Amino acid sequence: MCFWTFLSFSFVLIGLGVATYGIRQLLDVKATEYKPATCELVRAVGPEESCSTDSDRGNNGAGPREETCTYSCMYTMQSDVSGESEFDITGEANEGGCTEFSSSSPGHNGLLTRNCYAKIKDDKVNALSFGSQDEEAVGAYVVMGFGFVFAAIACCFVGVGGFMWKVEANQVAPVAHEEITNETPPSAQELEQPSTVTVRNGKETE
Repeated sequence: MCFWTFLSFSFVLIGLGVATYGIRQLLDVKATEYKPATCELVRAVGPEESCSTDSDRGNNGAGPREETCTYSCMYTMQSDVSGESEFDITGEANEGGCTEFSSSSPGHNGLLTRNCYAKIKDDKVNALSFGSQDEEAVGAYVVMGFGFVFAAIACCFVGVGGFMWKVEANQVAPVAHEEITNETPPSAQELEQPSTVTVRNGKETE
């Protein structure tokens, strides 16, 4: 029981850590100016595949294993706001290739272009983004909310574990008390019976 309580408490700390990361991400988004820009693709690396396997929940977990895969690409871009500075950003893709830029949108120098946002902080462009400030703020809220919910659920398990530990402790205490009280005390006659001393060969024995 102590092990599961400790494990649940560890999950509480993990949830709070995720929530803290979401809060910091949200504060960073709020402190950054998002300026509309036109991004040019310098190069794209990928797609990179990430897969996870789950059982078929429709059959109470006894069904066949199902694999779900997602894909992403690393995009290196420039923008009309940041000039020749290049920035790397992870974006969407599919099994066939990188999909953030359309081949039907070439720029003035033949590079592919699309709308994006220049992230400006301290009067300097420090990143490019496919999403607006509101979209990235929503993502930070989701991370923060997930962390708090995860921590709250883990807190419930900690409370249940503590309650069960207390119940077990209360059940053990009466048993120990009963064992002590069940010991037969000496009778009054045994307590009042005087001891007799017998002298044998010059030695006193009771």
